[in-house]
Parts: sequence; structure tokens; C-alpha cells
Amino acid sequence: MPDGQVQWIDPTRNVAHIVRKGREFIAPIAEVESAARVPGVRVHFDISRQDGVDGAVNVRLKSGTRTNKRHRRFGDLTGARQPGAKVKSASANQLGIDVTTQPVRVTEAWVRALNSGDVDDVLSLYAPDAVIHHLSGDIRGRARVRATIDDEAATNFDESNVAVTGVDDLVRIDWPEETCFGSENQSTADATSYLRIDHGHIVEQWDRVEPPSVHIDSETEQALVLVVRGHVSDADMAYVHEHYDRFRARIGRPVLFARLKLTVSDEPARERPVTASSTLDIDGRLLRAFVGASTVTEAIDVLIGRLRTQLDRLTEVNHHKTSSGQADADWVGLDDRETRPGYYDRPQAERELVRHKSYTTEEATVDEAAWDMALLDYDFFLFHELGSGQDCLLARSENSLVLHRVDSSVDVHCAEHLDVQLDPSSAATLTVRGAVERLDAGNEPYVFFENASSQHGNVVYRRFDGHYGLITPPAS
Repeated sequence: MPDGQVQWIDPTRNVAHIVRKGREFIAPIAEVESAARVPGVRVHFDISRQDGVDGAVNVRLKSGTRTNKRHRRFGDLTGARQPGAKVKSASANQLGIDVTTQPVRVTEAWVRALNSGDVDDVLSLYAPDAVIHHLSGDIRGRARVRATIDDEAATNFDESNVAVTGVDDLVRIDWPEETCFGSENQSTADATSYLRIDHGHIVEQWDRVEPPSVHIDSETEQALVLVVRGHVSDADMAYVHEHYDRFRARIGRPVLFARLKLTVSDEPARERPVTASSTLDIDGRLLRAFVGASTVTEAIDVLIGRLRTQLDRLTEVNHHKTSSGQADADWVGLDDRETRPGYYDRPQAERELVRHKSYTTEEATVDEAAWDMALLDYDFFLFHELGSGQDCLLARSENSLVLHRVDSSVDVHCAEHLDVQLDPSSAATLTVRGAVERLDAGNEPYVFFENASSQHGNVVYRRFDGHYGLITPPAS
């Protein structure tokens, strides 16, 4: 039973038009349940072939889909994909049978993936229930492992100088002296990590922590994972703990994971030198907020305010309560751009592509993409549009949302309750280097383009530290 999107209802013929990946299926209205007879909604359906033509039958509204902006329970999105879920990368497919049977080979592949800087390649080697034992506490699950890799992966090391040794399923990694963990201020000589491998996947990792002789209970409650970069005074740290812990205690729902990252930049000409970000797993649903401010205390206050807004979105306390239709703009967060850190105007000659991320871009409607973008506090969101079957980029603008398409001649259905402007231009076909050059020339925050090599939609963007980032769909 595939997914599709109701494009429109033809009352004269009593049929519904359903699209999936650019194909159109006609369904007799009697085969469409009443709740699914709304243009733009996501549906399940069966394909029935009659007289050589494929049509849709048994059309049912997908659980968790909102068909009206006042509907409750939309936030559950039952059955929808989890943003940032684990995907299989190209390098994992190429690792070979030896990797699945030899823990040392798995570890060597992990070191190579770290050195390449591709977070998705690294993540593909972890088991779904992997745990990292860290100085700050235990980190469990794909999303939390990804966040840790993203922020604190070993960098600046010579792969040939990494010593990998092991017996049975426990492997030891001795890092060279120049290795940094998270930042240059955390450079550690003679640092050691341990990996426990099972059936070709990393199931446990100890980062600069000796592995214990007893098994750690997987049900242990998670403490706050706190990452601090730059100088923060004792008084400011006390303020951080007091206010952030108080906020977590008042959430009122199970907090499965909490991560707070605080960075104080010493770079000159930064409009807001302090950045704060937090990722929370609220009873299985990820929330994220990212803000910039002039001081640590201001950053924490603004961050907590943003997280409260995210919680309101998740629990629908203030979700679409007005009848004006303007609540939708507030819902997707069009009014919070002033809380972002200012861009550091790094000279072009010093800019580098320092981050490559590959996210799941499973099929989504524009409505679902806007929902995920709001909860994860992103300024743009790369996804695979359900109806047209093409890669799209949904981005915030000053007063609305803008939808960029690889091919602008292909129609994409946008829900009426969202103020979405369609970019009339198709994405340019470029190399990554060409996209970076266009980013510099136009001084834009991002460039959405069709990758000349993969023929998929990619986006290069300006990071707040003045460098570049690249987001691609996962390898097929």
C-alpha cells in the first residue's frame, strides 16, 4: 500500500486525483474515505489495474495527518518518518564482508569515515541502540549519537598514526598527539577510545573513558549532556544550570535525552558572539532550538524562550487557535530571525567546506516538511516531495516560506493554510565548487542546486562561523 497525496477532487466525475512521484492515479470517490477527501492530504491507497490503466482504490487518510488547520493531534504524525533518522551510506555499502566479521576492520572503517568528515558515513557503522560512554554521561540512540559525532568527532589527525588493536569484540584506538576532540582547546595527547563491535556494528563506545568490567544498564536515566566551548565564568555556569534544569523539570513529559551546547566566540566583529543550542528528546519526539546573543545569560534566556515555543508547537497549546489564518506564519517560526547569531564575515580566501551532512529525505508533503522544519528550528529543510517525486528545499523568508524545486515546471501541491511562495526558477545544475562560487558571488545564506554528478538536489549554505556547509540526500 503506497503513500500518495490528494491533488484535487472532481465533483462532476465523482473521482479524486492522487499523485505519487509524478504519477497520477484516479480513485472513484466511493473508494476514498470521507476524512481523506481534502486536497493536499497524505493518504494510503492500493493500486488496481483495469483496462490497462492503474487506478487507486481503498484510499485511507494516513494516521497523524491534519486536514484542517484547527485539527488536534497533528503533532503526533503517527507513521511519519523521523527527521535525521539513520540511513545507509555509499561507503558502508562498499566496506565488504570482512567488515561484518572482523571488529578491527569495522574500527578501521570508522576511523576512515571520521577522517573524511562525513557524519552519515560514521553513523552508518553504529547499531540502532548504540551507546557512547562520554565524560559528560551516557549517550544512547541514533539521534543522540549523531549529535555527539556532529559536535565532538575527532579531527585534525593523521590516519596513518592511529593505532587500532583489539581482542575479540573490544577494540582499542590510540589517537595521535595532534588529535582534537570538539575544539582545539580540548586537544589531548595519548587519548584513547574503545569500541565494542557486534555483528559488524558499533554497539558501545568509550570516549576517553575506560570501559568498565560490568555491563551498564540500558535503562539508566540520561543526564544532561553539556558541551561548553570558550570561556564561561562560574557565575554564568551556575545561571545556565539553574535555569535550564528548572525548564527541563517543568516540561511535564518524559525527557529521554537532553543536550545543551554553549559557545563563546573570540572572533572579532561577531554581532552575537554567544550561541546556545539544545536538542531534546521529548517522549520520542526531537525538539531543537538554536539562538545567538551578546551574553551567556541572555543566550540561555532566549534559548529557553525558543524551547517553550517549540513545546507549544509540539503539544498544540497555541497551535492554530486563531481564526485569522495568520497563526500558520507563527507556527513555522517566521518571526524569529533576529535571534540567530550574526554571520562572521570571514575573508573568502579563508573559507572552507567544513561540514557535509546527509539526511534522510524520505517522501514528505510540504506541510510535513514545514512541521519538521519548525520543530527542529531550521532555516531551511531539504526533502523529497511526495506528489512530484523531486527533491525540494523549503526555506524561511522574511514574510513567508519559499519552496525551491529542481524542476519548476513540475507542479507541487502546497496546503492552503501555509503561506508558501513557489520559486519560479528551476535549480541550476552545478558542481559543489560552482555552488560555493555562486554562494560567494550572491552573498546569500544558501544555494539550492542540482548536483551535476548525482542529479539530486543539494544545498550549500553559509555557517555562522563564516565557513560553508553542504547537505545532500543519502546515497542510494
